[in-house]
Amino acid sequence: MIVLASSLPTVGVGKLRNRQAECNAENESKMLAVADQWYQRYALEASRVQISVDLFMYTAKHADVATLGVLSRFTGGELFYYNLSGKDQLQGGKRLEEDLVTDLTRQTGFEAVLRVRCSKGTVARVCVLCG
Repeated sequence: MIVLASSLPTVGVGKLRNRQAECNAENESKMLAVADQWYQRYALEASRVQISVDLFMYTAKHADVATLGVLSRFTGGELFYYNLSGKDQLQGGKRLEEDLVTDLTRQTGFEAVLRVRCSKGTVARVCVLCG
């Protein structure tokens, strides 16, 4: 699954609020914690049914990467973050385009399983051939 996000989800299940306004020196470490456990549960369920999440976040505002990033971390996907504020806007947009094209066109393998069944005595020969 590929998710493109330019802002925090603000309605429905999994809605998030801007935690940056609440941040100060005393509770700065709380910004690294997951704000809504729904994302962690969803990521674990997606992983269970072998769905990987690639998350592309591009924004000039606050993005709760600690919370949204669990979607990629627990499913074996990738997280791409682009800060589109100020002078980085053009460069970030170009990087987003390049990374998205690479993600969509790369060769991917899905759920490969190898089973070797043979009679007794041939296992040693098969293992030597496989390396």
